[in-house]
Amino acid sequence: MTSPAERMKKLRERRSAGIRVMAVEVQIDTVEALIELDYLSVEDAHDLGEAAKALTRFIEDATSSVTSNAITLNAW
Repeated sequence: MTSPAERMKKLRERRSAGIRVMAVEVQIDTVEALIELDYLSVEDAHDLGEAAKALTRFIEDATSSVTSNAITLNAW
């Protein structure tokens, strides 16, 4: 278990890097699609951490082509 100070430090580091943490509900079909698209291995399909990393990579790849016209989100 990490201390509150360590968690706050990580939060500040993520924010300064432009990273936000979000809770996302994902259906099994989405996990299966990540496997089909080679973002996730079948062996890691039940590992929530690995599935989250795979989903993050997929989203980053999917949005990389539109970031050249990115909108600045000052509210973040």
